[in-house]
Amino acid sequence: MKPYFNLMILLSVFSLISCNHDLDVSTPNFEISVQDKNFIVGDTVVFNFTGEADYVTFYSGETGHQNEFRDRISLTGGASILQFTSYLQNGNQRDSLRLLVSTDFKGTIDSTLVNYHWVDITDRAILSTGIDNTPSGQIDLSAFISEKPAYIAFKYVGKSNDLQPQETWTIKNLSINYKIDSLNVFPIVSSIGDAGFISCDLKNPLKKWTQTATQIQMAGGAAKTADNIDWIIIKPLILNQVTPDIGVAIMGISSKIDHFNYVFLKSGTYDVAFVCTNATVKENKSIVKHFQITVNAK
Repeated sequence: MKPYFNLMILLSVFSLISCNHDLDVSTPNFEISVQDKNFIVGDTVVFNFTGEADYVTFYSGETGHQNEFRDRISLTGGASILQFTSYLQNGNQRDSLRLLVSTDFKGTIDSTLVNYHWVDITDRAILSTGIDNTPSGQIDLSAFISEKPAYIAFKYVGKSNDLQPQETWTIKNLSINYKIDSLNVFPIVSSIGDAGFISCDLKNPLKKWTQTATQIQMAGGAAKTADNIDWIIIKPLILNQVTPDIGVAIMGISSKIDHFNYVFLKSGTYDVAFVCTNATVKENKSIVKHFQITVNAK
């Protein structure tokens, strides 16, 4: 019985060694070639593959698809720009809509929000005086860029007097972009629906901000309606945050190919990259193959 027991132990050890060996990952032995490196817009560029890799991801080198930026989550050297349009109807009150920014607000949407430091930047915006879709202009939020999130709020204050009746503010076409130059613009908030607005009523619960996918709106009460204070706040934002560049998965374990075709639609010089990876659930090893491809205008 004892020899049998010892044999079972040895088999178990060999099994464990074998399993661990199976999990070892080797560096991909994978080669890529291209017949030429100069092309005309619209040409088909053919990349030929030899060797073995579990996965291959393609980065064309075009904006948004550059391998060097695949892990980038923020930028410096640009400006964070807020834009929206506004429409004031039946507006007789002065300064009833305010635009505010805070970087120390903790995100709790209740009456304590007023205890934090809010910077009034209303004077940086062009607000409607009765014209629909009045452009705000480009409102530079760069002074509020930091590692802490920024909160942007619209605050409505309605007074109980004859000037309040049915005053309505409508905000549309809101966006926030981090802009390096005209060719490098990174969306942070792309629309009203993407802004994650949360409203907070501080006075007169009968009148509140309303929101749809395309607009937010504050409708004041009739004459002699009680004083009204309502906030609506965009989700916390890192104002220089950008989306990492993405590649295209062109090959996997079950989808082996021996070549890949790509067509560039604009002239330029592109740093094309292929990230070739071998992987298990516990480990992965990658190599990157680079090609500088020049695409000339027709």
